Amino acid sequence: MRTDANESDHAAGGNRPDANRNGHDVNGDDLDRNPGFAAAVAAGRAGSHNGTAPPSQELVPDDFRETLSSIPTAVTIVTTIAGGRPHATTVSAFSSLSVDPPLVMIALSRSSDLLGMLERGCRFGVNLLSAGQEQLGRTCALKGQDKLASVPWYEVDGLPRIEDCAGWLTCEVWDLVPGGDHVIVLGLITGCESARQASPLIYHRRRYFDFVA
Repeated sequence: MRTDANESDHAAGGNRPDANRNGHDVNGDDLDRNPGFAAAVAAGRAGSHNGTAPPSQELVPDDFRETLSSIPTAVTIVTTIAGGRPHATTVSAFSSLSVDPPLVMIALSRSSDLLGMLERGCRFGVNLLSAGQEQLGRTCALKGQDKLASVPWYEVDGLPRIEDCAGWLTCEVWDLVPGGDHVIVLGLITGCESARQASPLIYHRRRYFDFVA
């Protein structure tokens, strides 16, 4: 199955902006507890261009987006609870990072409402969507509050878990790393579960696909 998707919801692997937000730096307390990561971040910031990308007169943004759209990605919905209310957003820029310690990373637009909640220390869940859950991905990619109002979910370890997902992760915010117009959220996994018989939902060239083994 495949259908067209709203291009702006997944541009360059990120989620759709909701409101303006200023940039920020990495949390020093988190760096203190992980010196190796601190050194890596410092080295990355220094770089050969002092943390600033070299000017490019050749790269066309539309070409960049088109190239990245050719990379198939899993579709996740990242959820949290803040102020007693559930929040969610669809994210395609998700990846495993480390086994020891167990870390994953997601990329959120600097203008994301969800990012603001994670900056304030909210824990978060990662719901890996199953084949057939395209509409859930579309719903949570839109702007607005109460995205989960029409989505079947239940609370696990204080976080919204969407029913019938292919995988589930509970995470604490390990660190926040600047990444251009996005912020990379590193999540320390505190729990995980997979539905071995479920196939994932895939996003490729701005369309959703049900993965068939």
